[in-house]
Amino acid sequence: MLSKGSHHCGAALISPVWILSAAHCVATHDKRKLSLLGGVTSLWDSRAQVRKIVEVVKHDMFDKLDYDIALLKVYPPFQLNERIYPIRLPEAGVELSEGATVTVTGWGATSENGSATSNLRRVDLTVITPQQCEESLSPIGIHKETMLCTWFPGGGKDACQGDSGGPLVHDNVLVGVVSWGIGCARAGNAGVFTKVSHFRDWIRHYSGV
Repeated sequence: MLSKGSHHCGAALISPVWILSAAHCVATHDKRKLSLLGGVTSLWDSRAQVRKIVEVVKHDMFDKLDYDIALLKVYPPFQLNERIYPIRLPEAGVELSEGATVTVTGWGATSENGSATSNLRRVDLTVITPQQCEESLSPIGIHKETMLCTWFPGGGKDACQGDSGGPLVHDNVLVGVVSWGIGCARAGNAGVFTKVSHFRDWIRHYSGV
């Protein structure tokens, strides 16, 4: 996602016209100044498809940390090809097991307070239990029904500033949306994602996907 032409947040294509992201990425921004770029791994690749956002649907219960999910509609539709295609969505209520390996991608900072990257990066993380998550983020609590937590043992790998709204993937299924954390990649601190399976019916209701 671009804001005034510069990288702003991540997002995931779920149909040629609908994109899933984090509500906090769009909550205070004029959609006329936002656009979506797809089909490339470099922000400077001339083959990128860029689309204007014509509709934003934020969850009615969004409150900075919780229900951090939004649907974005673009026009014209993205042209699907081998470089850009929708990701699969999970079934409603599906839970990942503790220890599952998941992958997050983004153009965000490569270290806390560091600079963003112009080339898409990826990192594998480990799913942890809600109890582990709450202990790592104390005194900030989490809502286990709507949030999914990960970490990398020992720290050093995580989503970071600028990755918000981007995809967390397990077995080619979109299981999470980058939401929040305390700094990034700190040892012992979890990263928090919006749990897509909890919002599966909401996504279908507003997008038809």
